[in-house]
Amino acid sequence: MKILEKIIGKCRKIESLLNGISRYFNTGGERSLAMEEEIRHCISELFELRKEVLKLAGEVDGDP
Repeated sequence: MKILEKIIGKCRKIESLLNGISRYFNTGGERSLAMEEEIRHCISELFELRKEVLKLAGEVDGDP
């Protein structure tokens, strides 16, 4: 399914961003406004992805 490929791609992108943030902090990176924005962006993408997955699950179950 095309939508699953899209969702998997988004998951990989978010995973990469979160890994970068984790590396930054684990190597002594300091908290900054830019880093906080990146974290907010990742969280926002996760919520959007959740909506897409729930919508897809409804379509698979036969709900409109």
